[in-house]
Amino acid sequence: MAVMVFIHGESYQTGTGNAYDGSVLSSFGDVIVVTLNYRLGVLGFLSTGDHSAMGNYALLDVTQALLWLKENIPSFNGDPNKVTLFGHGSGAAIVNLLMLSPFVSEGRGNLFQRAILQSGSASSTWAVSYDPKWCTEKLAINVNCSRHIADTQSLIQCLRDRPDAVLVNSAPEAPKYYSCFAPSIDSWTVLPAEVDRLVKEQNSKFSSVPVMFGVTKNEAYAYLNQQDIRKGISDVRKTQIIRTYVQNVYRYHRQKIFAILDHHYTDWTRSPDQKTNRDTILELLSDGQYVAPMIQMANAHAETAETYLYSFSYSTQSETQTENDEDVQGIHGDELPYVFGSPLVDGISPFPKTYTNTEKMLTEAVMTYWTNFAKTGNPNEPRNQTSVHGEKINNRFVDLKWPKYTKEKQEYLPFDFSESSGRRPTVRSHYRAFKMAAWLDLIPKIDRDDGLDQSTHLLDQSDNVSTFDDYHLLIPNLDTIFPSPPPMPPLRPTPFNNVGGTGTTQGHYYTDVTDDIMNRPYQNNPHGGTPHNTSNKIGPVGNPESVEMTSEPLKVSSKGVATAGVPLSIVVAIGGSLLLINVLIFAGLCYQRERIKKMRQINRTLPPPELDIDEIRLNRKLESNRSSPCPMGGSGVGGPECISLMSGASTHQHVTSPVKHSQGNTHVHNPSPQPSIHSRRAQSQPRTTPPLETVVCNYTAVPTQVTSPAHRTHIGVSQGGVSPPGHGADMNTYVNSKVRAPADSNHKQDSGAGMGGGGV
Repeated sequence: MAVMVFIHGESYQTGTGNAYDGSVLSSFGDVIVVTLNYRLGVLGFLSTGDHSAMGNYALLDVTQALLWLKENIPSFNGDPNKVTLFGHGSGAAIVNLLMLSPFVSEGRGNLFQRAILQSGSASSTWAVSYDPKWCTEKLAINVNCSRHIADTQSLIQCLRDRPDAVLVNSAPEAPKYYSCFAPSIDSWTVLPAEVDRLVKEQNSKFSSVPVMFGVTKNEAYAYLNQQDIRKGISDVRKTQIIRTYVQNVYRYHRQKIFAILDHHYTDWTRSPDQKTNRDTILELLSDGQYVAPMIQMANAHAETAETYLYSFSYSTQSETQTENDEDVQGIHGDELPYVFGSPLVDGISPFPKTYTNTEKMLTEAVMTYWTNFAKTGNPNEPRNQTSVHGEKINNRFVDLKWPKYTKEKQEYLPFDFSESSGRRPTVRSHYRAFKMAAWLDLIPKIDRDDGLDQSTHLLDQSDNVSTFDDYHLLIPNLDTIFPSPPPMPPLRPTPFNNVGGTGTTQGHYYTDVTDDIMNRPYQNNPHGGTPHNTSNKIGPVGNPESVEMTSEPLKVSSKGVATAGVPLSIVVAIGGSLLLINVLIFAGLCYQRERIKKMRQINRTLPPPELDIDEIRLNRKLESNRSSPCPMGGSGVGGPECISLMSGASTHQHVTSPVKHSQGNTHVHNPSPQPSIHSRRAQSQPRTTPPLETVVCNYTAVPTQVTSPAHRTHIGVSQGGVSPPGHGADMNTYVNSKVRAPADSNHKQDSGAGMGGGGV
């Protein structure tokens, strides 16, 4: 028996093969149907770009499952030489990549012989992660492992220490129309080179096995939110969506490419309205993200192997009637109920449960084509199209031969009939030929580096956030897939109401206290996090919702989006200012410290100044005046006495330059009495100094010539004396203190003469 192995899609982040029941397809087509699971998201695709974590673990899971089937499927009456891989969406991209992989074709034997790609190929922008290392580093920052970014082995060990739920919920969000954790070019095992290069290899599975390619009419349904689908899209929003697509996907001459797409996807036969804009945007995104890559892959495959192409533009009536008559037919995943035979048993999970007789006929035709291809590589044999469901409606595909697809004729089979028309489907050629020519021929010629200035490749008003859709998911510059932060928004943004955009909030279970060495170009997502599919239909999860814009581009700005660039610049400015201030303060402290240190060294090396004759006489006079009634010229009973005090080296430290005198002493006159904390008299006999009386103390103070930049003096009261030599310059401080009445006038005059006369 032939074996059909289904690779589920939905997205690279979510999905399971357990959701698909292959029993109806197996019994109807007499084949063995196998569904399987593989690791998803961070656990399936994390890569550091080297041997520490090579990525592509999901592809290795599928390869290992195929190895197991090759060895064990004979036990289930299966033929290991008739294995067909068929996948949907991201599952189809995985099948395509396995066909291109030398690891599968050369090192693992003949694991499968045919393939069916439904709504997905390896050429789409979302099919391969073009910067897996950036995604891993952003994940490391989110889970507090950024300090290990420079050492990938330590980084992987740090990530292994985190719970798997934390890793999954902390995955960074990719730019719009791209994938983050997805298959990547590992250069060692599964994908050793770029997809475009692998397609040209003649020894791969891709160049030898028969392949059936297929697309639906509106593959990009999940890129729009439900309000866009029901109410339509304004002219402003249409422009925003096209500009965002061009900015992210293309690198050169973006304004020219925008003009081409806007022209090709405008219905010039009807007056513009919101429903028409919706249909043209769905067609544009479907062609760019799914159809054009699929046609490109089919053209390359048709040169070396048998190729078949189909289009599917029918939606189950019971499903569309419950969704407010959306009148959007053939969306991503609409063919799956008919592939698995859900109408024949009135519904199996996860598909609708109510079907018409025409839909039962359609599922018979689809399953016949699919199982025939699995058995022979030709959808037309061995089984002819018949009607076996017991109803009176004839099978419209009876005697309809599905021709091979060639690059010249490009014939395909459309599944696009309606309930009321009753017309038989007919073979057609050149699917959307005029628009495919623009995607595959014209635009690639324009999207080239011609050596012109970088400004020639920018969109008009590229710095205006209001002219883009989902600005936080925009790639400002494609020099790297994830470049520096986006430009600053307009100075006066006008906020709009966000009508869509909920998602899975990224779970930051850890706070990164280390320096964030990586740029954060896609932050402050007002929509929450990873976007999701907006309907209950099967489709690619991870395509972000959009928001409705109804005003003119220059008057509309996203308040949430505007914050994407402002906080970063403010933080950088404040941080730089604080850093500069700290550096200046530190430099000043260091300078002052060295300055004081040098002054102290100079003072220690200088000898003490010699005492002149006046100081000697003064000191002697002080010794004799201790018992004198009125030393130093005090008059009257209770008059004040003038005491000359020299700061002791054992009590005070003076930092000053030595002063040389031509005559007299160096005096610092302090008219206010300040008792020193070092004075024993002040400590043992505290007293209050009475008010000063008018006295005459005749002395001459020689001006001090101070040249030192620092002159510090600790003023204290001592019993006089001379500082011992070797302790810096002497400092004489005069204070007034009332001790007792003078005993005689002669002694007072002698004291005055000792001071050198003159002065009050």
